[in-house]
Amino acid sequence: MPDVKILLLRAGFRSIAFNPFYAKISGCVKAGLLLSQAMYWQENVGADRWFYKTQQDWLRETCLTRTEQESARKTLCMLGLLEEKLAGMPAKIHFRVNLVALADKLSEFQPAEKPQASLRETCILDAGNPQTGLQESRKLYKEEESTTESTHREDHGSLLRVWEYYLLKLKKQPKQYILTAKRQQQGRARFQECLKKTGESHAAEAMMKEAIDKLAASEFHRANGYTDWEQVFRSQEKFENWFARKGNGNGNGKSKSTGAVHDTHQDTSRYTEGADFVFK
Repeated sequence: MPDVKILLLRAGFRSIAFNPFYAKISGCVKAGLLLSQAMYWQENVGADRWFYKTQQDWLRETCLTRTEQESARKTLCMLGLLEEKLAGMPAKIHFRVNLVALADKLSEFQPAEKPQASLRETCILDAGNPQTGLQESRKLYKEEESTTESTHREDHGSLLRVWEYYLLKLKKQPKQYILTAKRQQQGRARFQECLKKTGESHAAEAMMKEAIDKLAASEFHRANGYTDWEQVFRSQEKFENWFARKGNGNGNGKSKSTGAVHDTHQDTSRYTEGADFVFK
């Protein structure tokens, strides 16, 4: 039997350790792969130290193409897990894993609760063949687990698109203004609320982006520096208040003529009319 490890080493290929947790917190397998390799180098150079990697280095070590690398780096930087800077002459991109942010993610991570497989197995076993019952219950569990993972990835993708829109609209610097765990929690909560109202993920994104547009259009908030993410997404009440506002510069959520607060439960049908609210 040939020794595959030796053959790989002779061919110039080295195995790398992939941690699935990094894929879970980034919402992307490719970002998880890049972060896994970045952690390997961070451990080698030491905490808080920067390391230098070229595009060809990443390609050779992870097989991620240029586009895949850029997408993964962008996701990790937006989440505050990876930092980048230009250094040296000529300037080259250096990287550093934000170990504090990564530890925060790890501490708050709670695996999804497993469905009550034992009860399901018991019911199936009582009904017939024990072996068939166990196989069916395992199949059902895998299907539920796959659905949960898929939903999480879709929600995470929507949140990242809304966050990117917010950064562009409010002219925030991605490397300085980070999507912290708290902001992710706020964003996911508002997204789920919008999803219940609209019934479609694209429409829910559109609703959140409209609230961002209202913040960007508010002269009062921009003039006073009140443009943080929390101004819109901290709570359901705060979010809905943006749809109760009338006009661009009126920052108190009341009508100028009557002073009455408008009904926040406005018709959301305009968010589900079609391609107008499908964002790239």
